[in-house]
Amino acid sequence: MKILNPSCDYLCNGLSGSMNQAALACLLLSLSLVFSGCLSLDDDTSMGDLNNPGNNAPLVTADIIFVTPVDYAMFSNQSIWVKWSAIDVDGTISSAGFDIDLDMIIDVPVSKDSGTYIDNSTNTAYPGALSIPLDQGWTSDRFVYEPYTEFGFSPCSLMIHRTFAFIAEDNDGAASAELVQFHRMFNLETYTANNMDNDTIERLDVSQADMDWLMSAECSSGVVEPPGSPFAQLSSTVASNGEYYVTVITVSDSHDLEDFSYFLKDASGITNEFGEIAMQNLSGNVVGIDASYGDKCGGDNQSACETDMSTRADAVENDSGSNYAVAFYDNDRDGKLSVGDKFTVRGSHGSGADGPAEDDWSLEIHGGGGGDERAIRMFITLVPI
Repeated sequence: MKILNPSCDYLCNGLSGSMNQAALACLLLSLSLVFSGCLSLDDDTSMGDLNNPGNNAPLVTADIIFVTPVDYAMFSNQSIWVKWSAIDVDGTISSAGFDIDLDMIIDVPVSKDSGTYIDNSTNTAYPGALSIPLDQGWTSDRFVYEPYTEFGFSPCSLMIHRTFAFIAEDNDGAASAELVQFHRMFNLETYTANNMDNDTIERLDVSQADMDWLMSAECSSGVVEPPGSPFAQLSSTVASNGEYYVTVITVSDSHDLEDFSYFLKDASGITNEFGEIAMQNLSGNVVGIDASYGDKCGGDNQSACETDMSTRADAVENDSGSNYAVAFYDNDRDGKLSVGDKFTVRGSHGSGADGPAEDDWSLEIHGGGGGDERAIRMFITLVPI
């Protein structure tokens, strides 16, 4: 019969009973020292104090549930519904929230360790949602997909994305963060030359180098139809006399001034003044804000000036802003909206004007598409002093 367990005589006495008893005593003493923390197994592996293993940082997770649609012409922020959770296995969560600009400081705190609704959100448009500013934090990646050319489209796109973080800190001061990438409708936002309008350029701070690349021969070669949404860019400066100066710096297509209208909006997006840009007589009604009209008529090789339109142009030119808040100047006198053309928007922050415009108001220019969906739509926020 095979003996599975050796006898006590062997364990106790073996070759030398006293020797085994001494070895066993040493073994038991060593194990006692190890588990008490007084003895390390080696320099790199310490059992430590099993009753106080040290503080563990919180476990955190966060993600996007839904991204609300946004009108870049009216809003500077986009609302995002988020979900989050934080757990501290050896203590409690003392603070948690979202870090918008990745400086590792909580910008939007949350009142619960986990949830989907931000109780103390300052987002008035969508209470409970996280509000993300559109004019900061974006990164653009250039993307080329050659098969698009088979269908007459540009192969070039800009992949535009940004990141924010969810942070949780425990009662012992340890913190953890979860990075969340903001991508609209669960896909990276893709803007090609066909849908890169001025609102997008302005809000997302797209670089001129990226715009030049989108419109380059590399990206337009093989495109069999013009861009579906022509774009333009404006710049804004302010003068101490109470006027804002808005200049056209980029236009992708050339269109007559008669194709365009303007909208002056306050900071909340409400239209204060709107109308036609070019001087025109529409069914007996004289409209327009082109103060340079008189410079484009009555001369050699120019058509005769119409008295009613000359009178209105002079009134627009000399107004302080009480009747005409916006005036237009056709810089090259070509009768088209082109680079270098200027708008004067009149405010009341100086002695030279008495208009309604204020800092953070906006000027929008619509048109250039003959009434179809390919119209140019420009947007600029009036800069503060």
